[in-house]
Amino acid sequence: MKYYIYGKGVNGKSVSTFLEIYYPHCVYSFIDDSKEESSLENLQKQIKQEDKILVVSTLYYDKMIHNLNQYHLKNYENGILWCGEVINNKIKYIKKPHKKYIGFVIEQFTQKHFGNLAQQLKDLGYEIIYFVDNFKMYEKYSKIGSCFLASNAILSQINTVDMMLLTNITATHKEVISIDLTHGFQGATCYPFLEYTKAERDFMKYVFSTTDYIVCGSKKNHQDYEVFLSNIQENSRLLDVGYIKLDTDVEVYNDLVKSKCGAESQNNIVIFAFTFFNDIKRIVALMEQCISMDLRVFFKPHSLYNKAIVDEIRIALSRECRDYFVEDIDYLEICYHSLCLISECSSMGYTYPLTSCKPSICLDVGIRSDMEIMTKGCGEYYDERLMFMCQNDKDLSSILREIKQMGTAHYASVLDYQKTECFNFGNATRSLIEKIQTILGDKK
Repeated sequence: MKYYIYGKGVNGKSVSTFLEIYYPHCVYSFIDDSKEESSLENLQKQIKQEDKILVVSTLYYDKMIHNLNQYHLKNYENGILWCGEVINNKIKYIKKPHKKYIGFVIEQFTQKHFGNLAQQLKDLGYEIIYFVDNFKMYEKYSKIGSCFLASNAILSQINTVDMMLLTNITATHKEVISIDLTHGFQGATCYPFLEYTKAERDFMKYVFSTTDYIVCGSKKNHQDYEVFLSNIQENSRLLDVGYIKLDTDVEVYNDLVKSKCGAESQNNIVIFAFTFFNDIKRIVALMEQCISMDLRVFFKPHSLYNKAIVDEIRIALSRECRDYFVEDIDYLEICYHSLCLISECSSMGYTYPLTSCKPSICLDVGIRSDMEIMTKGCGEYYDERLMFMCQNDKDLSSILREIKQMGTAHYASVLDYQKTECFNFGNATRSLIEKIQTILGDKK
């Protein structure tokens, strides 16, 4: 018997890895209509009755079924449903009676967003199952506990856990309680910056329809999500428990500060941290303004970027400026020696000042009109309590001078924000655990 994976997109590659993990001795091939040699038309005569065809495209599923029927091939299955059933059966096999199971959906760039939540839930008697979307992560988390490879599409078929914990708004099975911890403290205020097509907006709405609870880190978060959810007519409930990633960063940063034994921060680095903004020419011009003031610059790429953008920036900087371009240093170490951070809508525009007590600069890059219907009425990303606004690039130098002169004067504003605006600052994990216990009916 041979497996044929019909579709070689994201789902197809994920299913091939799935087969390699759970059916390591099987033989499989791709059917890929974009290439003549691997097209269904070319391969259909090789497919035997005992072979299994896994149709894995969600977008072109009906068309692929039509193609298979044209060649009288009936030995096919929905590959996504099939993978989901395999995982559900494996979970049923390992489940212990009278235990509750919580799934952690782990993505490469949000691993630290859970803090030590999994261990604390284990200590309370919950069983933890990790869900990952690539082989490298599977290898890592299989050594920690029960782990299954499940792409986003497959994840929506898993109904054998009691709860799913997410960090990046992912579609889950509607029979499973889901809580999204979110991967950004800025919440819904970054959505106006998205360049989404109608199909992408519709999918975003669908994903929110499967999300039972959304964690809020601040009062502003809560207000913005309320408006956004009303706009898209979805009923996810909001949990005002705080932002675990921020608590973790603050704890590690404070330990770093203590380890310095009073050594003075150099305050001579400007951190650039953008989410969607990637105008290399403009970024470089802003960096060169910083460098002209004898400041160094550090570019913190978002996970959506690859290393290429860092290389592009370094190459685009004038030769005499490249020595001021800081690389390969721990981010929190950079924070300690930094003056400020510049962003357009990144979570770090909030978490940086709340961690380091130093200000951020909000760079005005404009917003996208195609998200207006979904985000109308949401608050702005800019928050004057933590940030300076830079509406014109030429104003950056004067803002930097002002920040230099203010010294520690910004501390009081940040500390007040931590106390009056953030939910459960420093205690988000305990607060979330109490909510989980209540939701699962285990609160005594």
